[in-house]
Amino acid sequence: MVLDRLADFLIWLIVKAISLFRKDWYVKNRSRVEEWRLTLYALNRSPTGIIGLVLSLGFVIVGVVGPFLAPYSYNQFLYLERPELYLAPPGAYGMPLGTDIYGRDVLSLMLYGARVSLVISIITIALGVPLGILLGLVAGYYGGKVDEAVMRITDIFLAFPALVLALALAATLPGRIREFLISEPTFA
Repeated sequence: MVLDRLADFLIWLIVKAISLFRKDWYVKNRSRVEEWRLTLYALNRSPTGIIGLVLSLGFVIVGVVGPFLAPYSYNQFLYLERPELYLAPPGAYGMPLGTDIYGRDVLSLMLYGARVSLVISIITIALGVPLGILLGLVAGYYGGKVDEAVMRITDIFLAFPALVLALALAATLPGRIREFLISEPTFA
């Protein structure tokens, strides 16, 4: 299978790169390398795994190069210059996905937004994992009341309806921002 040969080549490249800096690394870590091969072999046999990998890589690529492909800047409020661009339908005025209430190209917003989402997810993981490990270690080491306090704080964060908050902000903010931009065109 082509994917198996590609995975073997990728592992061979990684092993060669590590072996440049650490002599005899492959001899000491042969079982680890074989485990990598088996993991990629299992991934190659899973259609959902391949689809997930392709979607994830596609999102990362769009996040990295998306702003260079965007036809308009994310902060071009075309509505102020051309009022007909208020909620233009897809395909109208040369905008493939239409415009939002500020006259901004939705495709450009999505391409710029992919980068923001990618950065936020990386920062969230980089901060959340060490914090979770630290809280788990503290709760496990001390136990008792400390464990209960940490778990109740965690329950509060898990029970907070983030989706409801996001929907409330999405419903109230756009109209106010639009009114502000029309009344203060110097900020646009």
